[in-house]
Parts: sequence; structure tokens; C-alpha cells
Amino acid sequence: MVLFNSKDPFVYEGLSLRLRGGQRNLLDGQVRYAKKLSEKLAFKINGSVFQANDWIANNYEASNTSLNPANSPLGYDAVNRYGELSNLYTPYQNQPAVGYIVNPELYGKTVYMPGFTEQELIAGDQKTKSYRVQGAVSYLFNSDLKLTVEAKRGEGTATYQNLSRFRVKGLGTNQYRAELKSSKGFIRLYSTQDFTGSSYELTQLSARMLTLPTAEGSSLNYAQQYFGTYNQVYTQARTALGKSPAEALAIAKTAADATQLKSTDPRYTVLRDQVVNDKRPGYGAQQNFNSYLNDASAQHNFVLGHNTGLIVGGAYRQYRLGSDGLLFADTNGERILNHEFGGYAQLTQTLLDDRLKLAFAGRVDAFKNFDPSFSPRVAAVYSVGERKQHNFRASYGQAFRSPSQTDQYLLSDQRSFILLGNVGNGFQGYGFANAQGQSYTPGVTPLAGFQVSFDKLRLERVNTVEVGYKGAILPNVYVDASYFNSRYNDFIGGTAFVGNVDGTRPTEQQVNAGLQSGFTDSKASSARIIFASYNFAQEVRTQGATFALTYYLNRGLNLTGNYSLNVLDRSNLPDGFRTFFNTPKHKFNVGANGTVLKNLTYSVNYRWIEGHYQEMPFAAGQVHTYRTADAYLGYTLPKLATTLQLGGSNLFDDANIQIIGGPQIGRLVYVGLLFNVK
Repeated sequence: MVLFNSKDPFVYEGLSLRLRGGQRNLLDGQVRYAKKLSEKLAFKINGSVFQANDWIANNYEASNTSLNPANSPLGYDAVNRYGELSNLYTPYQNQPAVGYIVNPELYGKTVYMPGFTEQELIAGDQKTKSYRVQGAVSYLFNSDLKLTVEAKRGEGTATYQNLSRFRVKGLGTNQYRAELKSSKGFIRLYSTQDFTGSSYELTQLSARMLTLPTAEGSSLNYAQQYFGTYNQVYTQARTALGKSPAEALAIAKTAADATQLKSTDPRYTVLRDQVVNDKRPGYGAQQNFNSYLNDASAQHNFVLGHNTGLIVGGAYRQYRLGSDGLLFADTNGERILNHEFGGYAQLTQTLLDDRLKLAFAGRVDAFKNFDPSFSPRVAAVYSVGERKQHNFRASYGQAFRSPSQTDQYLLSDQRSFILLGNVGNGFQGYGFANAQGQSYTPGVTPLAGFQVSFDKLRLERVNTVEVGYKGAILPNVYVDASYFNSRYNDFIGGTAFVGNVDGTRPTEQQVNAGLQSGFTDSKASSARIIFASYNFAQEVRTQGATFALTYYLNRGLNLTGNYSLNVLDRSNLPDGFRTFFNTPKHKFNVGANGTVLKNLTYSVNYRWIEGHYQEMPFAAGQVHTYRTADAYLGYTLPKLATTLQLGGSNLFDDANIQIIGGPQIGRLVYVGLLFNVK
């Protein structure tokens, strides 16, 4: 949940302007103007522009899905190389009629093409930039009832990671909001539209370039040429040159690598631009997403007595998903419609001279694709001390997580595998290992031992107990500490398997035929490698704690610090189950801030994050421990209504990777000024 608060134009009038410039060609400008036209009518306008040189992801370690280790003579799948097509050599690939015979020594071995790096694929387009504009008009019916109508637009260009790595160009959102609000409640309507501009996906770009013909009019593509050359040269090295298997593999890789399209070749630019600008599924890498989210909600606060309050509310949300079949399963040209709605109530009661506060809440939600859900919660806060400065809290709640829209309706064909939503009839297929941990070999290991089944998605549910304390342990020392324990059922995870796109289980003949191309040739077999979300039957357990301390010494020095512990209990989870619990076990922040010399404001902060394992559909792997030191100085010139600013992040340039597959983020120092006229 994200809560956005903005300055009220009735309260904060005037002009504010901030300009910054810094390393990596950073240019940043922000402006706000607000005016009260009368006692009942006011408006505000905000705008910002930003530009800098982005960092490039360059992690060339073997990905978790690579069947070969890094620097293998068979090639490997690197985290930040894209489109590394693979080929598993089998006797099914023999074509005696055209004289193509796979060397038996390569049977069961998987060879990877090198693919292309991020730097090569974005072709020097390393800028990240954005602009945002927002305008709002507010009207006061009376001192406690205000109507606000607002419109926002934001657009940007950057490299973005989610299901894959994307180069987003002109991606943005339009949002419109109308809200009638008072101290007794609100009625709120808003609509959000997203658009992708001319964005493209890096894995699709690389993979589809490598399946294009090696020359205009040729029936041979780069992938066929690569794997054919590898097999041919390996055989020659073994038979004609008498090389050992290890030497022959190295010679074959060198020869095959020489056949791959190079980013320095003139043809590379032609093919790259062709694929980047092609939005046809299976042919291009252009993304064309354009979805809407419409939301209506209302809430009212009732006072039932001196110590009793009641809140009731409800909400309706509609999704209109559109991607032309590039992200969602809207392949028929029509938007996918989804919805959910619900109502809630919360009763609060204070007792014991307002020292004990009790809350009882419940919410009922209904969905298009899932059964209705009830979410109860109870909480208590007890305050002790002469000034009620010590506050102890405890709560118990049951909640749910609705599968995301991509969990439900995803359809993204990466060629080497396909990502699918799971709200149909579930899936039946085959895993990659049987109960004995063996891989499937036709005619050796029975295929029946690899069968798997996954039901359609259900809501994920969690029961959580939380206890905590917040208060002043000394006159200027404040503590906030808590502990939570959660139990998840129907936990939403993800898995890869071999199956048919329609959810049915492939036949043995379809599986064997699919092995020839690594399940990438739909003409040979309908079987594909599928990645889909599903609900795990076993309970998933997490627990954690937080501790925050603030010491207000004086106006010139405030000390802050916080620590958090998050633990996922894997003791009852099967190997390979992906929880997407991408949270470090330990992390902490320490900092200081204040105002000295009357007009000089400063802040310093040190952040430490323990290395941890991260899981995403794009990649999974270990993120190493990293740390950052940030600082800020601001000197105010009151007569000029101006503050001079100097700041920096990651001051010691400790290059760190914060998400698996992301770039190493280094130091960024800036200077600027803030101008405020009321």
C-alpha cells in the first residue's frame, strides 16, 4: 500500500522551484505553484523534469536456469546476456537425408549461443529521463467539506526490470481523480491509464534476432548455423585432428562463436531496428501495453458515543487489460475485464480513562476469478505512564493476497519458454526431475514418473500476530519496537514445467519431439516449457522484528537508527520452490540530522543490507551484502528565499547490486538550489 499526501493549496500558497545538477549528467528541475483565488477556490500546478546517464547491468555470472557453469565450453546462460538460445543434442535431430548427423558424444549435452549484452542491445541509448505534470483544483463547500479534481501525467525512459529487462521509452501513466472529503469520510473516484510508448524487451530482441536468416532470402538462420557448426567442428576435431573431448569442445565453441551475428556488423543494426519496431507476437520485441484501472471508494466515520466510533466503507475496482497479446492473454484484440469489490467496518472503543483502546474490524471482498473472502482483525493499545508516554500494542489479523493481474492473465512468449497466467483449468504436465532426482531420458526413465499437476490459482491467505511498544523511555529518547509472526496458506509461488499451453498434459510423443528443439518449435510439438504461478499446499512461515531509536539531543543534533529482522522458515519447503521472499534477514540504518549555525541544515545516513537470495521470473540468485552512505547540506538565505543544496548518495562509491539482474549502482553527487516564495 502506498499513501500519497500532497500540500493543500489553501494552506501552502506560492512558488517553489528546485534545480539540481550533478554526476552522470544529472539534470533535475521541479516547480510548484499554488494560489488561493478566493476563500472557497484554490488551485495548484506541479511539474518536474529529470535526466541522467543510467547504469548498465553487467552481471555475467551463470543464471540459476543455466544448465552449464560460467565459461563452460558448451556456453552458458548469463544473468545479463540476453537471448542465449540453447540446443540439447539428441539422436532425434539426425537428418540422414541431408547428411546431418549429431555426434553421439554430444547426446545429452546442451549448448548455448552467447547472445548479446545489455550495452549492445540498447545501442548506446543510456539516458534515463522523465517528466511529470499535475494540476488540481479544490473547492470548499464549507470549512469541513472540500471537493478536489486532479489530473496527472508522467512519462519516462529508462531500463526497467520485472518479468524481464525492458528498455522503456516513453512509458507512462495518465491519472484522473475526483474526491469529496470531510472529517466524517470521503467519496473518491479515480482512473489510471498506462501506456508503453516505443518500449521493447531485451530477451525477445536478442532471441528473435538470432532466429532471423543469416542473409536476405536464406533459409538458414543464425541459431541453426551456430548449432550445426558446433556439431560439425566437434566431429572434425575428434576424428580428423585426434583431439580429446575437452579440446574438441573448446575448438567447436570458438568456431561456432565466429558464426554469430556481431554487434559491430552492419547487418546487426538493420536487424535490431527491425525487431525493435515490430510488435507482432513471435516476431518483434516492441511492447504495446495500454491498460486501465478504475476505482471507486467511499468511507464514513460515525460517533456512536463518547468512547465509541464506527467506520464503514466500500470499494469497487475494475481492470481493463490491454497488451495486444504481448503481455496478457488478450490475443483476440479485446481488452480483458476483471473486477473486485468489497466492504469493511471497524468498531473502536476506549476504556480505562482512555488508556485502553480496542479495535475490531472485518472486511468482505468478492472477485471475478476467486471465491469471496472475509478478513477479520482485532487490536489493542494500552498506554501507561503519567503522560501516557508508554504504549504497548498487540493485534491479530487474517488477510489475503489476490494474485496479480499478471499471475492471472499473463501470456509472454520468451521463445525458450512461455509465461502463462493461471485462472483457467490449471495445468498438467511434467517436471524436470522424478522422485529419484533423475532427468528424463527417452527409453530409459519412464515419463510417468515426472507427472505434475497444478490447480487454478486461489487467494493467498495469512494469519499474523504482532506485538509492539512505542514510547519515550527518556525525555528525549523514543523507541518503536515490534515483533510479528505470520503463517501463509495457499502461498503463491511459481514453477517451471513441460506442458501444453491449453493446460493439458502432452503425450510422450509430443515430449520426445519437443526435445529436439528444446520445446521451441511449435510445428514439431505443442509441448512448451511453461512458467506459471500456483498455490503451494504446505504452510509457509515467516517472522521478524523491528527496532527504531530516535534521540533528540537539541536543534543541532538528532540521532536515529533502526534495525529489522525478517526470517523465512524453509524447513518444510521443498527444494526449488520459489517464494519470491526477496527480503534480507538483517538490515539497519543509522543517521544524524539537525540545523546548526542558524541556517545550515544537514543529514547523514549509513545503510547496511545483508546479502540474500532473490527470486524473480527474470532471474534468481544471491545479492551480495552492500552498504551506502548518503549526506546532505542545505544553507538557507532568508532574504533571497533560497536554499543552496549539496548532497550525494553512495558517497564511498561502493558499487552494489540491489536486485538480482540489476546494474551496479555507484556514487551520485549533486548541487542545487531551492527557491520558495510564499
